[in-house]
Amino acid sequence: MKQSKQQWKCLDCNRFFVRAFRDARYRSQRRWFIKYVEGYTLKQLVEISGLSKATICRIIDRELGRDVPAVAGLENVTHVVFDGKYLFGNRSCLVMIFDALTKRPVTGKITLRESQRLIEPFLEELRQAGLKPVAVTTDGNNGAIKAFQAVWPSITTQRCLFHIERQSLSWCRMRTRYLPAQDLKYLVRGLTRVTTRQQAQVFTRDFFTLCDIHRDELGSYDRNHKVQSDILKAYTLISNALENMFHYLDDPYIAHTTNIVESYFKQIQNIKGYRHNGLTLEHLTQLINWKIHHDTHPKK
Repeated sequence: MKQSKQQWKCLDCNRFFVRAFRDARYRSQRRWFIKYVEGYTLKQLVEISGLSKATICRIIDRELGRDVPAVAGLENVTHVVFDGKYLFGNRSCLVMIFDALTKRPVTGKITLRESQRLIEPFLEELRQAGLKPVAVTTDGNNGAIKAFQAVWPSITTQRCLFHIERQSLSWCRMRTRYLPAQDLKYLVRGLTRVTTRQQAQVFTRDFFTLCDIHRDELGSYDRNHKVQSDILKAYTLISNALENMFHYLDDPYIAHTTNIVESYFKQIQNIKGYRHNGLTLEHLTQLINWKIHHDTHPKK
């Protein structure tokens, strides 16, 4: 790495001396922390750096003790994708915001749970930092939806079609003797492949047709019955989400699923599950925060 240097001249002997800045050494050491954030193990860092394991650990501990810089420069982000993932045995929840156009992370935060009370202050900070999205794609969590609408009242909310399809199929069971469940499974398969307004209209029409055909049977289901209650949940899910399922057909910049965030969560789970075992919960949380910052600002 090229080091910053300072020249000064001795008045007695008229000779020049070169002194490296202290921050040059810091930058040289910090690159090993960046590689640690990128997924390198301690053993790999020792091999490629030539430093001892103790030195690498000191560098990592020092960097994990620093505060992560605040996010800025969000004025150009107009379409976002939001999702949450519970970590550490459901003790914490990581919420992430992605840019739907670039498919890169915008920012993220670890909270206790995915609720409006905790998410809304986080979104308000982003609003003050310049974020003004016109549309958000979310998995359907009511707390997140209410938080976005509270901070940006005119925002368009797109429900994730993949979550709707997966949850509906799960509630209807893989093998079921109930005809309403069989018909709904046939309808929702391929929901994520709806690409035209005509296909959306056909889906909507067919769903309401199923509701009419099976109205009496669905009305007779016991809400305390494990299977029957799940079938009712599947029909209710689609009925409530239908209004916000096909906004992406009118605006091509709106993502119709939250899959880009789901893929990122797998990288986070790789950190806590394999790459960096042995970290304290505090350091592990800070490592995730630094990874998000690094992925958002790869050149810094």
